Amino acid sequence: MIIKLYNPNMQSTIESCFKICVETLGWEYQPHGRHSDIVNIEETYMRCGCFWCLFQDDVLIGMVATHCIDSDNKVAEIKRLYVLPEYQGNGYGGILFKHALDYVKDQGYKTIRVDTRHDRVASLHLINKHRFRRVERYNDNEFAELYFELDVKKNESEESSMNPANKGAERFSRSEKFRMTIDYNKLAQDYDLTRTANINIINLFAAEMSLDSITILDFGCGTGNFMYVIKKLTTAVLYGVEPSDDMREKALSKGLDVRNGDHSIIPFGDSFFDFIYMTDVIHHVQDLKIMFSEFFRILKPGGFICILTESHRQLETRFWVKHFPTTVAVEKKRYPDIPDIIIAAKSYGLDEYKIITTDTDSDITITEDFIKLAENKGFSMFRLIEESDYETGLIALKTDFANQTTIHNNHGETLVWLKKGGAI
Repeated sequence: MIIKLYNPNMQSTIESCFKICVETLGWEYQPHGRHSDIVNIEETYMRCGCFWCLFQDDVLIGMVATHCIDSDNKVAEIKRLYVLPEYQGNGYGGILFKHALDYVKDQGYKTIRVDTRHDRVASLHLINKHRFRRVERYNDNEFAELYFELDVKKNESEESSMNPANKGAERFSRSEKFRMTIDYNKLAQDYDLTRTANINIINLFAAEMSLDSITILDFGCGTGNFMYVIKKLTTAVLYGVEPSDDMREKALSKGLDVRNGDHSIIPFGDSFFDFIYMTDVIHHVQDLKIMFSEFFRILKPGGFICILTESHRQLETRFWVKHFPTTVAVEKKRYPDIPDIIIAAKSYGLDEYKIITTDTDSDITITEDFIKLAENKGFSMFRLIEESDYETGLIALKTDFANQTTIHNNHGETLVWLKKGGAI
């Protein structure tokens, strides 16, 4: 396998390869229309960028290009990433994308952009992997649906800050640091021991709408505990989206249909779902507006969204705050408060439908299951506070468990119901 810089002798082979790639995607090859850049590579790319071809055993199997779109502000774009169908799934697209990315960085570009479509799942995976962020439309490409941008300096700073060798370097903002220091693949090892589906929440879903014979998305489904129960109880068609490879693998082992994705890339078509729910996930989402724009896109008109979360007031009333008081400040940094969620949703055309709280008022004692959860750090907050605070709190928790100390509990959660206008 070798990557070669374009030369005119490759032209006819490039056109043949490109034609196969686009026709496989169901598009018509238009050399004198939308694909005219492919027959004018020298002028389109080589004068202000580059065009590379990937060869295996002298067979051209893929391509990628870059070009400058704003020389004053040093903005480049990656284009025409294609691999022949029979060679896909072997990482060749990733090799080409990384080659182009490294080139534009080496050329001193400050910003790198790329556009794509919802159905280009492999490309979306690469874009997400290299930490591009979703942005508004920046060109007039009528065939593109999604637009992404990478701030080179910020990206290099973040990569450096995640390197253990650079402990003295400037870190992320506090909330970003909290998100990045949780290893969800490691957490997946014990997740099912401490996290189970709450049948009371599922009953609250069902009280608002029938869950039979509809299409449902569990966004951020983890190991699929909620999906598994709903699948057993209803005739719904269920899908999940989960970015953690290990969490997703556990969900797949339960016979569930779970796809790789996150808040910026949800790999489903427009108006696909009747109902979207997320349980204790929203505090992991880095950009609510991007998430809600995707929810609006994939939700059918008249469809519902339910977000299970906690208000800032509810974060203060968790019974374990007595043992782990520093978790409150940590959690408020991560959790958007309820008004913030509603404002973000409305900015993308979703309507507030109903707010339900499950606050209780009772006396409880610590259970063995909660001790196990705390010992396994089953709540991510336990992984974010100082280890000394965690150890002190765990001792206090176990003491109350041993003594069966009565603790007053007036805690609960909030279900934020949203609706997309129009009839299903």
